[in-house]
Amino acid sequence: DQIQVNEGTIEIEDEAPPAPGLPTPPDPPEPDEPKFEVEKAGLSDAKIMPGESVDVTATIIETTGEQSGTFTAELIIDGEVIDKQDVSIGAGESGTVTFTETFDEPGEYKIEVSSVTAGTLTVGDREPDPRDATFEVTSTELSDTEITVGEDVDISATIENRGDKHGTFTAELTIDGEVTETKDISLDGSETGTITFTESFDTAGEYDIRVNDSYVGMVTVEDDSLLPVPGFGVTGALAALLAIALIGARLQN
Repeated sequence: DQIQVNEGTIEIEDEAPPAPGLPTPPDPPEPDEPKFEVEKAGLSDAKIMPGESVDVTATIIETTGEQSGTFTAELIIDGEVIDKQDVSIGAGESGTVTFTETFDEPGEYKIEVSSVTAGTLTVGDREPDPRDATFEVTSTELSDTEITVGEDVDISATIENRGDKHGTFTAELTIDGEVTETKDISLDGSETGTITFTESFDTAGEYDIRVNDSYVGMVTVEDDSLLPVPGFGVTGALAALLAIALIGARLQN
């Protein structure tokens, strides 16, 4: 004389349940993403001359992961990234990257590859070779020490190459401390040559003449405009004025 009703949900799976006593195998793990690091870095040379190049080499290893990948290596000089290179590395392998950089300015540079120190590079001035061309001004000469405004004077200097190698010397004409003209002369080892400058002056006065650091002499430039007669200099003009004054004094007497 009683009725009982039960309700519920039944799940029906596509696959049959595993046999009793056999656990379900887990899913295979996803392979780890590869990670890399710079193992070591170094320089091909610790000291070079301006204009020369140095190779910066680094070894990169895969620290984790089971698949190949790409690492971007950075060349860092004095804290600034100046170049990058991509290196493909297989699973469990290592790779090498090399940067080649040229330095023009003397100084010391801290070199790194991806924050791993490769070393300190010194770029220094080249030590002079005693066989190199070395020049000296051995003698100088002025064609005249007294000229008039607009007149030319020749300044000559004898140059000697006291080295063993061929070279070029730049002679500088200096007037009152200011370089007004330069000329080049090429000489073989132990050879001597002469270089000549021709100069004129628009203003009367005395001028200090030098070739590089060698004193040549003083040139006195006179203004001959006191007399309109061509050929009269300052001395002639003064003599003429003195004569006129004497004549005038005699006429008054």
